[in-house]
Amino acid sequence: MIKGKKVKLRPLQIEDAKKTIMWRNDPVIKKMAMMHPFQVTEANEKEWYEQLLKDKNGKRMFFAILDEKNEAIGFVSLNNINKNSRHCTLSIVIGDVASQGKGYGKDTMMTILNYAFTVLDLHKVSLEVIDINTKALQLYKDLGFTEEGRFKKHFFVEGNFHDVINLACFKETFSLH
Repeated sequence: MIKGKKVKLRPLQIEDAKKTIMWRNDPVIKKMAMMHPFQVTEANEKEWYEQLLKDKNGKRMFFAILDEKNEAIGFVSLNNINKNSRHCTLSIVIGDVASQGKGYGKDTMMTILNYAFTVLDLHKVSLEVIDINTKALQLYKDLGFTEEGRFKKHFFVEGNFHDVINLACFKETFSLH
């Protein structure tokens, strides 16, 4: 268990599937997290969990985000972990709508970045964000992420193309705010 100020992160468990399937089918979350537009079925979710839980190659880590009541409110992952070059990509979803905008995302980001830089000894953490997700974009910049590139008109949702912004945070510029 990894503890932040407001959240705890624990490995994702099959019992979390009941919540994650709802979050992964929420149209707003799908849009903001740039998920595929197709409905996630129980069979899809079960297969996804089975792959995650049997994956022991150390290249990805998925955590449930728990609030102060130990309720799962989202999930965060470190993906494509490259221990040689010491970098990875990050994704985060605060799926519980009532928990959004209450600081859980910021605390999760600070907690997982601290883990990536201190425990895993990574040098760089990257992520991608759709240009219309302005709250997330501001949070990432506040945490020390800088824009490294932009994929123009890269993600199609609700009849429009949107830019996808690639951001990175480096160990030497990250500090727990």
